Amino acid sequence: MKNISFILKVAVTLGVVAWLFTQIDSLHLRTLLGKANLSILLAGTALTALLPILGALRWFFILRYMGMRFELREIIHWTYIATFFNQLLPATVGGDGLRVFFASRNGESLKRLLYSVILDRVAMFISLAILLMFSAPWFISQLPSTTLLGIQALLGSAVIVASVLLMTADQLPISLSKFPPIKWLGELSQDARLLFLTVKSCIVITALSFTSLLIIMVSIWLFVVSFGAVSTPAFEFLPLMPPVVAASTLPISFGGWGTREVAMVSICASIGISPEVAILSSVWLGIASILTNLPGAALYLTGKKYQTTKPANVKP
Repeated sequence: MKNISFILKVAVTLGVVAWLFTQIDSLHLRTLLGKANLSILLAGTALTALLPILGALRWFFILRYMGMRFELREIIHWTYIATFFNQLLPATVGGDGLRVFFASRNGESLKRLLYSVILDRVAMFISLAILLMFSAPWFISQLPSTTLLGIQALLGSAVIVASVLLMTADQLPISLSKFPPIKWLGELSQDARLLFLTVKSCIVITALSFTSLLIIMVSIWLFVVSFGAVSTPAFEFLPLMPPVVAASTLPISFGGWGTREVAMVSICASIGISPEVAILSSVWLGIASILTNLPGAALYLTGKKYQTTKPANVKP
């Protein structure tokens, strides 16, 4: 089953990318690439280098608020390895599994570490859903079609509703708690409320999540400008980017390739940006992500694994 899923995702990615490149002028594409503003391109690439650090900080604080204490350098080390493997695998599960594996060797509960990684993902999805919903009015004025607006509102609403259900899952009838999945969901629900309904932890985790999303969107804008869309102001461009970020998280392609490019071409067309610029910018975001996560490969290949004494459960 896993092999079939992998093959389908690769097929979707290659199929969509191949179709996109039949819709563009390859000569124009090469011209834009040759005339790219390298300083702006490098600035956008350097900005994406902050993403693994922000991801490590977010997970570090989630673990801390859940009563698990690790050294920040450990978390950064494991996060770099995980994000590097996420660039190679068709889903983030592989990288997240590595995070749990490395941290569990320090003596913490495997189950609670798994909860921490799940809640790390939940924090990003909630933040993205909020951005999707807040950018909806901008789409009403920019796009003549309401199809994307409807999908955007549906995705945002679905994530928020799912998050509310998650935080109330332990209120299910006691008779259901004898089933392990329901029991685990109830435990996860308690940790979710601890993180998202406590003011201090909510502010810290949400701020880090929004900052990561903003960096992705600003990086895309810098890439668009570097490839020739010099008249595109940030205030007009950035509100259109949440659906692009959401498209890259859909579990139907390899690492977001293909789905992200389709979203970029569709949305950029609404403000007069050519499909060639849109595709180059989206592809470069993927390349920048791979380049800035290469330290993860070096850390993994060196074989250095942090091993400390069992961390004491502490209150933040």
